Amino acid sequence: DLVVRKFTPGVHLGLPVRDSDIGRSVEELSSRVDVDLTSIIRSVLATGEEWETQLLNKAGVTVGITAQRYVSRSDRKSGCLLTIIRIPEAPPTPTNASTTTGTPIDG
Repeated sequence: DLVVRKFTPGVHLGLPVRDSDIGRSVEELSSRVDVDLTSIIRSVLATGEEWETQLLNKAGVTVGITAQRYVSRSDRKSGCLLTIIRIPEAPPTPTNASTTTGTPIDG
């Protein structure tokens, strides 16, 4: 059962969850990212291997997503810890700056 146990505000960058969604299946939630979070969670639970990526969410915000297997100290409960954080845009530098004129930048 892939149910929401708890969440923090940052998850809203990837999943639109509310307090009433606790206990609800992750499969029933719509996603704000173009990756299959349910398949990723299932894979992490099956293999124990961490998964991570950076991508633009549907609002155009760069987010980092990490999925890690979680096992309680008593080994009675296991699950997947899904972390979604906003990745701030880097300030312009000569290596990532762009021009509107299309003129090459010599360095």
